Amino acid sequence: MRTITILLSGLTSIMSILKIVETNNDVDAIGDNGTSYGILQIQRSVIRDVNRIYDTNYKHKDMFSEEDSEEVFRLYLCYGKEVFLRKHCRFPTEEEMVRMWNGGIYRGYTYKQTKSYYQKYLDVKQRIDR
Repeated sequence: MRTITILLSGLTSIMSILKIVETNNDVDAIGDNGTSYGILQIQRSVIRDVNRIYDTNYKHKDMFSEEDSEEVFRLYLCYGKEVFLRKHCRFPTEEEMVRMWNGGIYRGYTYKQTKSYYQKYLDVKQRIDR
């Protein structure tokens, strides 16, 4: 149980900021030329990964539900934390988690293009903290 608590810690605050970064809290948003759905702009590849890993049955259209989007976000990034921990023998930083969300859990934190996404995240976080 302690491992699950550690894996979930921090995800809620990251998620709330990413909802603003992605859609300014618009649960009905469609982006990336029609490939990303919902408040967290979830793509089909994320749904496929979550369904495969956790034996769930989410559909892409389910991401217009804020609750389903939040659950998929948590499941995806919790698994990403596990993958990262096995590879690097440490948990990912906040920056690495945010960049995973943008670029994928397997290598997204290494992609140059996810740095600007992280900067958007920091800008929103700073604005909220004021």
